[in-house]
Amino acid sequence: MLLRLPASQREAVRLAANGRPLLDEMLGAYEEACLALERFRKEASAELTLVDEYEELCVELEGDVMREVFGARR
Repeated sequence: MLLRLPASQREAVRLAANGRPLLDEMLGAYEEACLALERFRKEASAELTLVDEYEELCVELEGDVMREVFGARR
């Protein structure tokens, strides 16, 4: 998620997470979900519903982080 943002917004997310345990936890959950999704996509035996669920989870977590950092602007 951070790599897709412009540099100024990446820095804003990093600064916002500093000293904000909830936001830090949200970023951690997003990272874990993305890693799991990547792993599921590589598995030949992965269920498509599981991949779909994790794709949706990643989108939702990203939206939650953006709202937490930037408010209703996003």
